[in-house]
Amino acid sequence: MINALSQTIKYGSSGTAVTAVPNENYRFVKWSDGVLTASRTDANVTADVSVTASFDLSVIVFVTTTSSPHQGNLGGIAGADCECMNDPNRPSVNKVYRSILVDGVNRFACVLESCAADQHKDWVLAANQTYVRIDGTTVIGTTDGNSIFSFPLDNSIAATDTEAWTGLDSDWTGMGSTCGGWTSNDSGVSSTVGLSNQSDSTAIDAYEGGCDKPRQIYCVEQPASAGYRVSGTVIGLDSGKTLILQNGADVRMMAANGIFTFGVELQSGNPYAVAVSTQPGGQSCIVANGTGNIGNNDVTNVTVNCAATTYTVTYDANTGTGGVPIDGNNYLAGATVTVLDHGTLTLAGYTFASWNTQADGDGTDRAWASTFAIGTANVVLYAKWTTCPSGTPTNCGGTCVNTGTNSNNCGACGVACGGTCSGGVCTCSGGTRSLQIHLRTVTMHT
Repeated sequence: MINALSQTIKYGSSGTAVTAVPNENYRFVKWSDGVLTASRTDANVTADVSVTASFDLSVIVFVTTTSSPHQGNLGGIAGADCECMNDPNRPSVNKVYRSILVDGVNRFACVLESCAADQHKDWVLAANQTYVRIDGTTVIGTTDGNSIFSFPLDNSIAATDTEAWTGLDSDWTGMGSTCGGWTSNDSGVSSTVGLSNQSDSTAIDAYEGGCDKPRQIYCVEQPASAGYRVSGTVIGLDSGKTLILQNGADVRMMAANGIFTFGVELQSGNPYAVAVSTQPGGQSCIVANGTGNIGNNDVTNVTVNCAATTYTVTYDANTGTGGVPIDGNNYLAGATVTVLDHGTLTLAGYTFASWNTQADGDGTDRAWASTFAIGTANVVLYAKWTTCPSGTPTNCGGTCVNTGTNSNNCGACGVACGGTCSGGVCTCSGGTRSLQIHLRTVTMHT
């Protein structure tokens, strides 16, 4: 695990200090001559010395930060895993961490004498694996062939006394109550709590605690696989906002613009699909280049563009005919909207009363030219129609008239009558004229 190093020194003198440095995911165990410290200086050397450092594959278990404890509603097992992936205490941003929690349905361990792989359900510990504290060197213990620890542990999970949710009994079986599958903050339900500074079974099962009290989570690193990762860039995320992305069960939380990398490595040919799990407040983020199949390289071109969320106002004729007004604006939340006129909309036997926020007219009326502040959703305004009264039964351009007598709509809408409209017939009006004939006597002389 380290390069060979040789030193030539004088008889009886001391060598230069050397340190055995483990590769990632490994820990120093000892030198071949029994020295247990990674750094060593051989003094008073009177013969050749040849030693070899030995290392062991190790995986980290850590406790989530005490500054952000969690009540029992963790968002289920997936939500707890998300907390592990985004906790400030996680040792690396490029690895996958999952919660040591069970709910009896989505995650549980097998405790039979001999367990087949399918008798676990989404279990997070590996068989015959050495696990260490967050310092990378202090051994917690090595799991057995069933992927569980025997008690007592070599060392406690953490040096500090911290309460952590587990849902486990002392024999690694799951208890019946797990805060409603880790979805409840109710004081009336409970789940088992472990103590991080204990090496006996109370590390996972000290007592049952009410789900209303905030506690921590045990998180465990998942061994890396030989595959490829999916990464990309977030652009336009406002300061103070949080965006949650997911690729299958792999989750990444972004609190600032920049590069993200999903921890789970995928094999060549496997599909990937990056999506927004939770949008930042007041913004909408759109994923580009987020789907495909893994090739023979990491995927690095996923882009997530975030912008202020805007909302639209749409007008609905609500069974009427004619052209509806179109509002082409995109409004920010809280912006002022001016209501448009109904234009040429008509409905036989009805007159236009106003716009309304419900199709049945039982919502809020929005009169033409009135204003309102848009909220955080698109708005549809429906035409609200009222029945024309019996005396003026015909709707002409939004006005109820009697086409039998209306001089501007005589017999039909839009037919103007310059005379008298009666029975829907226009009659020209006129007075009585007298005709006078004047006779003149003409005398003719011959």
